Amino acid sequence: MVPRVVHHLSGDSERGQWWLNLGLIVSSLTMTVFYIILVRIWTLLFDPTSISSVFMLLVALFSFIRLALCVFPQNKWFSGGDIKWSFARNLAFLVLGGLVAFLYASIGNTGGYGLWKMAVAIVISFACYLPVTIWAKTKPAVGMLMIPKTLAYIWMIAMGLALLNV
Repeated sequence: MVPRVVHHLSGDSERGQWWLNLGLIVSSLTMTVFYIILVRIWTLLFDPTSISSVFMLLVALFSFIRLALCVFPQNKWFSGGDIKWSFARNLAFLVLGGLVAFLYASIGNTGGYGLWKMAVAIVISFACYLPVTIWAKTKPAVGMLMIPKTLAYIWMIAMGLALLNV
Protein backbone atom coordinates (compact mmCIF):
# COMPACT_ATOMS: atom_id res chain seq x y z
CA MET A 1 0.00 0.00 0.00
CA VAL A 2 2.90 2.36 0.74
CA PRO A 3 4.23 2.23 -2.86
CA ARG A 4 0.72 3.02 -4.13
CA VAL A 5 0.54 6.11 -1.89
CA VAL A 6 4.05 7.21 -2.92
CA HIS A 7 3.14 6.76 -6.58
CA HIS A 8 -0.10 8.69 -6.16
CA LEU A 9 1.66 11.57 -4.39
CA SER A 10 4.61 11.71 -6.77
CA GLY A 11 2.56 11.51 -9.95
CA ASP A 12 3.78 9.47 -12.88
CA SER A 13 7.49 9.71 -12.12
CA GLU A 14 9.62 6.74 -13.18
CA ARG A 15 10.83 6.26 -9.62
CA GLY A 16 7.29 6.26 -8.24
CA GLN A 17 6.18 3.81 -10.94
CA TRP A 18 9.13 1.50 -10.18
CA TRP A 19 8.21 1.39 -6.47
CA LEU A 20 4.56 0.77 -7.33
CA ASN A 21 5.53 -2.13 -9.60
CA LEU A 22 7.83 -3.59 -6.95
CA GLY A 23 5.02 -3.29 -4.43
CA LEU A 24 2.68 -5.12 -6.80
CA ILE A 25 4.93 -8.15 -7.17
CA VAL A 26 5.81 -8.30 -3.47
CA SER A 27 2.17 -8.03 -2.42
CA SER A 28 1.12 -10.63 -5.01
CA LEU A 29 3.54 -13.12 -3.51
CA THR A 30 2.93 -12.27 0.15
CA MET A 31 -0.87 -12.29 -0.18
CA THR A 32 -0.64 -15.81 -1.59
CA VAL A 33 1.62 -16.91 1.26
CA PHE A 34 -0.84 -15.31 3.69
CA TYR A 35 -3.61 -17.59 2.40
CA ILE A 36 -1.31 -20.62 2.65
CA ILE A 37 -0.73 -19.67 6.30
CA LEU A 38 -4.50 -19.39 6.84
CA VAL A 39 -4.90 -22.93 5.53
CA ARG A 40 -2.14 -24.14 7.85
CA ILE A 41 -3.86 -22.49 10.83
CA TRP A 42 -7.10 -24.20 9.82
CA THR A 43 -5.38 -27.60 9.71
CA LEU A 44 -3.85 -27.03 13.15
CA LEU A 45 -7.17 -26.06 14.73
CA PHE A 46 -9.52 -28.45 13.02
CA ASP A 47 -9.47 -32.03 11.86
CA PRO A 48 -7.90 -31.95 8.38
CA THR A 49 -9.51 -35.31 7.62
CA SER A 50 -12.91 -33.60 7.90
CA ILE A 51 -12.32 -32.07 4.49
CA SER A 52 -11.72 -33.97 1.29
CA SER A 53 -8.11 -34.61 0.36
CA VAL A 54 -9.09 -33.53 -3.16
CA PHE A 55 -10.18 -30.17 -1.73
CA MET A 56 -6.84 -29.73 0.03
CA LEU A 57 -5.05 -30.76 -3.15
CA LEU A 58 -6.93 -28.00 -4.99
CA VAL A 59 -5.80 -25.49 -2.35
CA ALA A 60 -2.19 -26.60 -2.85
CA LEU A 61 -2.54 -26.61 -6.63
CA PHE A 62 -3.98 -23.09 -6.87
CA SER A 63 -1.40 -21.81 -4.36
CA PHE A 64 1.35 -23.21 -6.55
CA ILE A 65 -0.24 -21.91 -9.76
CA ARG A 66 -0.62 -18.43 -8.29
CA LEU A 67 2.97 -18.29 -7.01
CA ALA A 68 4.35 -19.70 -10.27
CA LEU A 69 2.36 -17.26 -12.40
CA CYS A 70 3.61 -14.34 -10.32
CA VAL A 71 7.29 -15.01 -10.98
CA PHE A 72 7.21 -15.41 -14.77
CA PRO A 73 8.83 -12.53 -16.68
CA GLN A 74 5.82 -12.46 -19.02
CA ASN A 75 4.03 -10.51 -16.28
CA LYS A 76 6.14 -7.52 -17.34
CA TRP A 77 5.91 -6.16 -13.79
CA PHE A 78 8.30 -3.29 -14.53
CA SER A 79 7.19 -2.43 -18.05
CA GLY A 80 3.47 -1.78 -17.94
CA GLY A 81 2.22 -5.28 -17.13
CA ASP A 82 0.44 -7.83 -19.26
CA ILE A 83 -3.34 -8.04 -18.97
CA LYS A 84 -3.51 -11.76 -19.84
CA TRP A 85 -0.99 -12.68 -17.17
CA SER A 86 -2.69 -10.39 -14.68
CA PHE A 87 -6.01 -12.10 -15.39
CA ALA A 88 -4.50 -15.60 -15.07
CA ARG A 89 -2.67 -14.98 -11.80
CA ASN A 90 -5.64 -13.16 -10.27
CA LEU A 91 -8.07 -15.87 -11.37
CA ALA A 92 -5.87 -18.45 -9.60
CA PHE A 93 -5.80 -16.18 -6.55
CA LEU A 94 -9.58 -15.73 -6.60
CA VAL A 95 -10.07 -19.50 -6.69
CA LEU A 96 -7.57 -19.93 -3.84
CA GLY A 97 -9.34 -17.25 -1.81
CA GLY A 98 -12.71 -18.86 -2.47
CA LEU A 99 -11.41 -22.24 -1.32
CA VAL A 100 -9.96 -20.78 1.87
CA ALA A 101 -13.15 -18.81 2.56
CA PHE A 102 -15.11 -22.04 2.13
CA LEU A 103 -12.81 -23.79 4.63
CA TYR A 104 -13.51 -21.19 7.29
CA ALA A 105 -17.22 -20.87 6.46
CA SER A 106 -17.61 -24.65 6.69
CA ILE A 107 -16.51 -24.80 10.33
CA GLY A 108 -19.02 -22.23 11.55
CA ASN A 109 -18.35 -21.60 15.21
CA THR A 110 -16.64 -24.92 15.91
CA GLY A 111 -14.69 -24.74 19.14
CA GLY A 112 -16.26 -21.37 19.93
CA TYR A 113 -13.54 -19.60 17.94
CA GLY A 114 -15.94 -17.63 15.72
CA LEU A 115 -13.63 -18.18 12.78
CA TRP A 116 -16.55 -18.20 10.36
CA LYS A 117 -15.85 -14.45 10.36
CA MET A 118 -12.59 -15.24 8.58
CA ALA A 119 -14.68 -16.13 5.51
CA VAL A 120 -16.41 -12.74 5.74
CA ALA A 121 -13.07 -10.94 5.95
CA ILE A 122 -11.79 -12.88 2.92
CA VAL A 123 -14.86 -11.93 0.88
CA ILE A 124 -14.45 -8.27 1.87
CA SER A 125 -10.77 -8.32 0.93
CA PHE A 126 -11.51 -9.75 -2.52
CA ALA A 127 -14.44 -7.38 -3.05
CA CYS A 128 -11.98 -4.51 -2.57
CA TYR A 129 -8.98 -6.11 -4.31
CA LEU A 130 -10.54 -7.20 -7.59
CA PRO A 131 -11.73 -3.73 -8.70
CA VAL A 132 -8.21 -2.43 -8.09
CA THR A 133 -6.69 -5.13 -10.29
CA ILE A 134 -9.20 -4.38 -13.03
CA TRP A 135 -9.44 -0.57 -13.02
CA ALA A 136 -6.54 0.99 -11.06
CA LYS A 137 -4.44 1.64 -14.18
CA THR A 138 -7.21 3.61 -15.89
CA LYS A 139 -8.82 5.03 -12.74
CA PRO A 140 -6.08 5.44 -10.10
CA ALA A 141 -8.54 6.54 -7.40
CA VAL A 142 -9.89 2.96 -7.38
CA GLY A 143 -6.57 2.10 -5.72
CA MET A 144 -8.02 3.58 -2.54
CA LEU A 145 -9.95 0.31 -2.16
CA MET A 146 -6.66 -1.16 -0.99
CA ILE A 147 -7.30 0.58 2.34
CA PRO A 148 -10.41 -1.46 3.27
CA LYS A 149 -8.70 -4.54 1.78
CA THR A 150 -5.79 -3.96 4.13
CA LEU A 151 -8.19 -3.45 7.03
CA ALA A 152 -9.79 -6.81 6.21
CA TYR A 153 -6.30 -8.37 6.36
CA ILE A 154 -5.68 -6.68 9.73
CA TRP A 155 -8.99 -8.13 10.94
CA MET A 156 -7.84 -11.60 9.80
CA ILE A 157 -4.55 -11.15 11.67
CA ALA A 158 -6.43 -9.99 14.77
CA MET A 159 -8.59 -13.13 14.62
CA GLY A 160 -5.46 -15.23 14.37
CA LEU A 161 -3.77 -13.44 17.25
CA ALA A 162 -6.89 -13.86 19.38
CA LEU A 163 -6.33 -17.62 19.10
CA LEU A 164 -3.17 -17.19 21.16
CA ASN A 165 -5.34 -16.22 24.15
CA VAL A 166 -7.60 -19.27 23.86
